[in-house]
Amino acid sequence: MDRTNALMEEASSLIYKETSNAQLRAFIFYPEGHSETDQRTAISFFSAGVWDNCMLSQFAPHCLHFRNRGAVAVIFEYREISKHHITPLEAVSDARSAMRWLRMNHDALGVHPDRLVACGASGGAHLCLSTAMLNGYDEPSEPLEVSCSPNALGLFSPIVDTTKKGVGIELFRDPKEAKQTSPTQNIRKGLPPSVLFQGTHDRVVDAGAVAKFQRVMKRKKNACDLQTYNREGHSFFNFNFNMQHFESTLNTLDRFLVDLDFLPVNDEDDGSNRLAS
Repeated sequence: MDRTNALMEEASSLIYKETSNAQLRAFIFYPEGHSETDQRTAISFFSAGVWDNCMLSQFAPHCLHFRNRGAVAVIFEYREISKHHITPLEAVSDARSAMRWLRMNHDALGVHPDRLVACGASGGAHLCLSTAMLNGYDEPSEPLEVSCSPNALGLFSPIVDTTKKGVGIELFRDPKEAKQTSPTQNIRKGLPPSVLFQGTHDRVVDAGAVAKFQRVMKRKKNACDLQTYNREGHSFFNFNFNMQHFESTLNTLDRFLVDLDFLPVNDEDDGSNRLAS
């Protein structure tokens, strides 16, 4: 954890949103030689947690990888339940603000407005889905003519269901609100291409629910790939948890973005495990 926290020092920090109870920052990892005239892919990360107790540096190793691959990588803060006394929907609003801020400021940041990728884990993955699937839940002052939907999604151990069969219904203002905003209830045609990573022995997110989510996504003609990891739990993909799975999921996400022409081919990825054996 100390190592990943130290990696955050390599990022620039900007405030992307101010609310009555928070100043929310974007931590930006620029590639070497980057300039505002560039039109690079931007890959954003929303940390794990059930909308609470997030470790901001969780995706710092991912950011360094994608920075070295020529993308602009960003870690976004969002409001948390115990710290800011909010519900998940305020966090949804923050994620929507973050992606809209990224698109609105693409010229100053040197990124392409149509190559924005949103990645997250657990509750952070739920926020990514909410930026693409929901209508509304925006701040009153937001310029709604600017889309907050990303162009691709990378989701780790994602909370895809907030109904009574899923995760976190008790954290919403009422069960109806939790159901109406659940990703499982908002699948439609035309959603961004996505790749999902899920352990079969996850005690937070039901692996069967994620598999069903992927099936319905494909039934609606959305490009949605699911990578399952046998006998692995909720945090299997993290840098500090399992080096092999960290590398495997990272390379799969990288190839997913290569296939979308968001990144060039990675000549260093030959399919072998280089970080751990």
